[in-house]
Amino acid sequence: MLRIDNHNANVGLWTPLGLPGDSAADLSGDHLFISGTNVVVVPEHEMPVLANRVTLWNGALLTHQACTADQVYSLDLTVEEALVIDTASRIDATGRGYLAGRTTGNSTVGGATWPSGGSYGGLGAGSPANKTYGDFREPVEPGSGSSNVAGGGLLRITSGSAVVDGVIRANGANGSYYSPCGGSGGGILLNAGILSGNGAVQANGGAGYGSYGGGGGGRVALYAWDTMTLSASNAVANGGSGGGQA
Repeated sequence: MLRIDNHNANVGLWTPLGLPGDSAADLSGDHLFISGTNVVVVPEHEMPVLANRVTLWNGALLTHQACTADQVYSLDLTVEEALVIDTASRIDATGRGYLAGRTTGNSTVGGATWPSGGSYGGLGAGSPANKTYGDFREPVEPGSGSSNVAGGGLLRITSGSAVVDGVIRANGANGSYYSPCGGSGGGILLNAGILSGNGAVQANGGAGYGSYGGGGGGRVALYAWDTMTLSASNAVANGGSGGGQA
């Protein structure tokens, strides 16, 4: 077992998985156990994470690096047996997608311009918003930025079983006073043999600040090849407040 735990101490812990030269964070046959409020685990670079079991416990957070103008990051997680996310923990890539003004392919061509929210599965509010893109059946890109802030990231997860009592989230960044338009929701693809729990899966657009435009909803695809008891109504890709579309 690889255990990353702050033992409920009042400190944060940012832990990279793997080394810069690794092709994968390969824990095949091992249990990755992440525990503790403010414990944040991030793959070292754009590489897959492989494990036999993954447990997020007691407020833990698993995420990926934020996209840059030169590099697109995502979380590609494969779990042989079981993924467990307790009620206090989350896999969260909010605001880690394409930067402001960037869209599909990490390009500024066709990106959102002032004053508009980002688009992905749904259109961002304002004009001119960038076009929607991608396939609702299999999200393969992060969300686009608004004219001001980043979209949601990209989470691709495959597991023998998944118990989601916490949150899997890739929302767009919210607007603020100086950067008021919201980014689009990101992409989430979750495949599991048995998919259960009472948690939430979210790729919502970021909220616009004041009367400014919200981001469009992202893309969420859930697949269970055996049994799914996680309610489909718990999976959402809504537009952000300020007129973003789902």
